Amino acid sequence: AMSEALRVVQPVRIPSDDPIAPDVRPWHGIQRRDLVAMAIMPTLLLAGMTSTFTDLARPFVVNELASDRYRYQWVPGCTLFGSVCGMALIAWMRGRFGLKASYVIGLILFGLGSLACATTPNMELLGVGRFIQGWGNGMVVTTVLAVFWREFPDHRDGAVAAYVLGLYFGRIVAPSVSAYLINLPSWRAIFYFNVPIAAASVVLTYHLLQPD
Repeated sequence: AMSEALRVVQPVRIPSDDPIAPDVRPWHGIQRRDLVAMAIMPTLLLAGMTSTFTDLARPFVVNELASDRYRYQWVPGCTLFGSVCGMALIAWMRGRFGLKASYVIGLILFGLGSLACATTPNMELLGVGRFIQGWGNGMVVTTVLAVFWREFPDHRDGAVAAYVLGLYFGRIVAPSVSAYLINLPSWRAIFYFNVPIAAASVVLTYHLLQPD
C-alpha cells in the first residue's frame, strides 16, 4: 500500500485525435504555443495596469484640460462602465464572431481607446476614450482565460496561474510605471505607452491563435 501511495503518477497523454488535444504545430520553426504565451502576457499586464494607471496622473490631467477634480470623477466612471459593457456582451460576441475574433476586437478597442485618450483635447473626450478603452479591456480580460484554456488544454493549471500573475502583477507595477511615464514630457505618455503593445499583440495573436 505504501509503495502504491508513493508511486509517481504519469501524466495522462491526450490522443492526437481528441477534440481537446493541444495544437503544437510550429510557426516559422518556433513552437507556436510559446509565442502565444509571449503575445498574451504583455496584454494581461496592461489589463491589470489599466485599473490604477491614471491615478497619479489626475492632477496633471485636471490642470492641462482646465477642468476640476469633480468633473474628473466621470473619467474612472466611464472606464468602469465600459468594462462592464465589454464583459456583459462577450457571450453574444463570442457566439457571433468566435473566441479569437472577440479577443482581437477587444485588443483593437483597447488600443484605439488608448490613442483617443492620448490625443484628447478636453475632459469629455477623455471620458469617451476611457470608455472605449475600458470596453476593450473588459473583452480582453473575459476572453483571455478561455484562450489560454484552449491553447493549453494539457496545462490548464499553469494557464490559470499565468492569468492571475499577469493581472495582479500589472496592478502592482502600475504606480511605478505610471510615475515614470508622467515624468516624461506629458501625462499623455501613459496612454501612448499602451498603443504599440496593443498593436503588436493584435498582429501576433491574429496570426498565432487557433481558428474557431
